[in-house]
Amino acid sequence: MPKLVVLTRPGAQVQEFPLGKRSLTMGREPENEVQLEGLEVSRKHCRVEPLPKGPGYRIIDLNSKNGTFLNGLQITAMALDIEDQVRVGDSLVVYVDDDADAEEVIAGIDQGTSWLPVGSESSTSGDLLEEETSDEDLSTWRASGSRPGAGGPHTRSSNRSYLKERLLRLGMLSQNIASAPDLSRLMDTILDEVLDFTGFERGLLLLGEEDGRGARLQPVRGRCMDHEHLDDHARRFSRGLVEEALRDRAITIRTGLAATDNSFSLRESVVSMGLESALCIPLLTPRRLSARAGRDDRRHRSRASRVLGAIYLDSTSDIRALDKPDLRLLEAVAAQAAIALQNARLHHQATTDPLTGLHNRGFLRQVFDDELRNAEEEGDQLTVLMLDLDHFKKINDGHGHDVGDEVLRRVSARLKRALRVDDYACRWGGEEFLVLLPGTNGRGARIVADKVAVAIRSQPIGEAGLTVTASIGLSIYPEHGTSSELLIKRADQALYAAKTAGRNRVTVFTEDLDHTGHRQDPFEGLFDGNSAHAQRNLKAIFDTIDLLRSTRPPLEILRRTLDHVVDLTRARRALLIVAAEGLKVTAARAAGGRTLLRGLREYSHSTVETAIQERRSFCNLTADEEGFLDNSSVDRLGLNTVMCVPIFVSGKEVFGVLYADDTIANREFGPRDLSHLEMIAHQLGLGLASSVTLYRAAQGETLDEEGAGEDETSRLRSEVLRLRLELEQTRTNTRKFRRSRIPPPRID
Repeated sequence: MPKLVVLTRPGAQVQEFPLGKRSLTMGREPENEVQLEGLEVSRKHCRVEPLPKGPGYRIIDLNSKNGTFLNGLQITAMALDIEDQVRVGDSLVVYVDDDADAEEVIAGIDQGTSWLPVGSESSTSGDLLEEETSDEDLSTWRASGSRPGAGGPHTRSSNRSYLKERLLRLGMLSQNIASAPDLSRLMDTILDEVLDFTGFERGLLLLGEEDGRGARLQPVRGRCMDHEHLDDHARRFSRGLVEEALRDRAITIRTGLAATDNSFSLRESVVSMGLESALCIPLLTPRRLSARAGRDDRRHRSRASRVLGAIYLDSTSDIRALDKPDLRLLEAVAAQAAIALQNARLHHQATTDPLTGLHNRGFLRQVFDDELRNAEEEGDQLTVLMLDLDHFKKINDGHGHDVGDEVLRRVSARLKRALRVDDYACRWGGEEFLVLLPGTNGRGARIVADKVAVAIRSQPIGEAGLTVTASIGLSIYPEHGTSSELLIKRADQALYAAKTAGRNRVTVFTEDLDHTGHRQDPFEGLFDGNSAHAQRNLKAIFDTIDLLRSTRPPLEILRRTLDHVVDLTRARRALLIVAAEGLKVTAARAAGGRTLLRGLREYSHSTVETAIQERRSFCNLTADEEGFLDNSSVDRLGLNTVMCVPIFVSGKEVFGVLYADDTIANREFGPRDLSHLEMIAHQLGLGLASSVTLYRAAQGETLDEEGAGEDETSRLRSEVLRLRLELEQTRTNTRKFRRSRIPPPRID
């Protein structure tokens, strides 16, 4: 049975680990079967396990930060052969037969090749490339095949392997930094990668504006070696080292601080923190190029880059020595990190609400569509939470908008803490918030919603000790809808139901909530984030309002109103149906501005009757699947989709309905179309309440097309307009008369 021969460092005792049917995990933590030393070893670094098929073993890297190397090449998973050499940090692991002598195996390796990485303390592998080694010495070393202070020859192959390892390390660090999805994770990734590479105990990311001394740089993120966050108390740092690094705009490192006796080591911060080593890496970003960049301007060259921030690292114990290639690699990583941070900050500003720090509405709409596609492909669920703070207007009115803003900030912070890392929260508008929970079913979403509600009301806010509560509506994909618009609408309807039921509660959407009376935001469907669509919708609504307030003949007003319905909803036809002694079509228009017969009776009677009886809107997306459409209408007209909205006059009984339908295959009305129809129906109801003539025309009474039979209100409006014109003309004539009576100036 094969075994592993492990040497943690030169001169240490050789260890043997027999391999059987179980796996052996190697890493820094004590619970690993093979515990290895070294700062470059991850907590769980790699695993050796039997091959799934056939005899033998393989080694698998467990997403380690610094990689696992098999015979000098970095691997992810690879089958092992006898005498294969695995390097994990500064440790050597050799795969041999069970009868091999461990000491002889290690002695044979030491006499042959240098297996330890550059920088380890081995007489056979060569000394460190000291900082004082000149470029001339390096060129001589490369040419002669030997290295200053090295104990053995270095061939071109070994030099190539060394450079390849450095480039691979740089590529891994840059890839990890560039792949961070958002600003928060990017800052964590930058600190984790640099800590793992250098071996320092803790790191701080400082960001701010350049002021020449670095005094404005403040720590925004802190991490320790184990990748845990540092609290505010643990974010002290040596400002002297940061000032020096920013002044020189170069990496600054100090070691042996406790043993030396210079002015830097005697600074109070260094002494009080007991630091042994410290390092500062300035993060520099290029400035915008000037039109005079080609001029030999010393001032311009000195300001060719600006300080975005700095990476500060320190340790209370010795760290491994960093040579010139290490520092050059850190410079390259710092340049990559600075660009990534700058881009992430710009993206963060564009997609974040400045008051609350949550995502803004535009960003969430983009994310929503992506998450819906993922849920559809994976066959998973997606939950939408719509939150609204209860009685928030009273807070603004009673305590002022500054207190209201503080409440929004504190509630947003509590909301983020109550959610998972992969959840999305945005400020939807005012005191309303929207949350996406990918991969969450109804039961899990209810648990999250209750957790959010408890977090919001858990502690009083501000000096006034305000206790804030929230009402929450919940909808789930695909149970309650398959589009973002429909899911948001139904979460909004559930929210409205929660508020009408007493507030401070969570309500899950049910089918009985799907009607106009449970719409929290009736204007939601009018604005979809497309400025062209929004402008068109607003123009149509304003034109309808102006039309209903005009003095045009009433039949023309009704016809043009139905034309607006057809244009906005792209329906085949629109009807005005009155509920007086049965159902009666009093106006009908088709696409293209064509007038249909007023006695038309071919429409979905069951849909209209249900809308009037239940006093709510209907949007039957597919006629074949809904029970509201009678079969005779469907068969004769070939209806594919129908909308019907009741018209209320002065909030009383239902006057009638606005009706629209279409027969085109694969063309279905949606929530936005229903919003357009509801808005026009609302304005038409107001117009009918203010004009007796229009009301009579809508009921089907025969009136003079030119306006005969005009009611008293319309005549009074015309008379008032005439009097206003006469008054304005009188004022104009008076001003002209006064100017004509002014005597000429007197000349002495």
